Amino acid sequence: MNEYALENTIKSFSHRSRMAIIEALHDCADLSVSQIADQISVDYKTTSGHVRRLAVAGLVTKSYDGREVEHRLTPQGEKVYKFIQTLK
Repeated sequence: MNEYALENTIKSFSHRSRMAIIEALHDCADLSVSQIADQISVDYKTTSGHVRRLAVAGLVTKSYDGREVEHRLTPQGEKVYKFIQTLK
């Protein structure tokens, strides 16, 4: 990973709500945006924007099950989760 990509990855999770999303998806994969919003106590629209930013950064992936969209951490997202845990 080059320095530019590393910087973008770090920026993508540098927000308390996005870190909470990463933790929620680590604890329970295949969550919808509504389920994530409920778990982190943030409204749907804000959560959706945060999930989108994490997906663009390659930390979260989406899978479709009919009308449902489920989210889970990518291998890179799992590494970020472990990194966050080392800082706590």
